[in-house]
Amino acid sequence: MACWLVVKSIDLITDHVIELGTFLKTVAPVTAQSEEPSFSSYTSDDVEIMISPSALVPMSGLGGLILHFAVDDLDARVARLAGAGMEPVWGPQTTDWGTTSVLYAGPAGVVVDLFTQTNS
Repeated sequence: MACWLVVKSIDLITDHVIELGTFLKTVAPVTAQSEEPSFSSYTSDDVEIMISPSALVPMSGLGGLILHFAVDDLDARVARLAGAGMEPVWGPQTTDWGTTSVLYAGPAGVVVDLFTQTNS
């Protein structure tokens, strides 16, 4: 079956461009492409996460967003983040839908869920 919906980028609108970018680089498996107060861009596999202080159309503030990243070695990543002084807001815990997740809260209402699949 062909997939007709492919998300290529996400644009997060916030006044905390640099702070959110720093958080994402620390917690999530992303690579910085551009880091400026007026626009930052990060990639994870085939998806680009853009952070901007404004949008092309009027928008209200971000009410909250969870970005989910599959990681190969969750325990190692959690240990690395703990060594950097970051504590999760939830987990690690196995979910009812078959993942082990750890959630970290960042600026602008963004939460990062790092997870591994625990069942097949």
